[in-house]
Amino acid sequence: MTATRADEALVILLGHSSREVVFAATGALVNLGADPQCWPALTRSSSPSSPNGCAQLVHHLRRAGMRDLAMASVACKALFNILSPLAAPGSRLGAVAAAEDAYWSIQLLHESLDELLEVTDLEDDHGADFSTSGGALFRLTGSLLQQPRGAEASEYEELEDPLDYGHK
Repeated sequence: MTATRADEALVILLGHSSREVVFAATGALVNLGADPQCWPALTRSSSPSSPNGCAQLVHHLRRAGMRDLAMASVACKALFNILSPLAAPGSRLGAVAAAEDAYWSIQLLHESLDELLEVTDLEDDHGADFSTSGGALFRLTGSLLQQPRGAEASEYEELEDPLDYGHK
């Protein structure tokens, strides 16, 4: 996927105005998020003014909220696959999670999931799916927030922030 730059095209499609196009692109990113070769396209912005794939997925998750649980659920699945490497023991990516901006972004995602999971109707099929995928992502972000912060700058200096929302 990286050779054809399809991963980059899918990230661009996350900015489309059609919900169906965004939903389809997000669904494809569930699978690509598990591919370490696609991670750079999903976590780096193409320009300083455009959000990266993770930031766009978080945006769609928060925007969908309780009104579109199918979208929220598929965004959770994609984010889980993209963020899972951050939690791997001894992973160099763990240093990125210690960066202040990444920590703030993960905190925002964690708090948003907490609020959404609190009011999810488990009797609804989409609610049950969101409860499962959102719950897994909630636990992952919680473990990332528990990682020690304050890594040496040299440990993450050359890596770009995977969740750059433009908040400094």
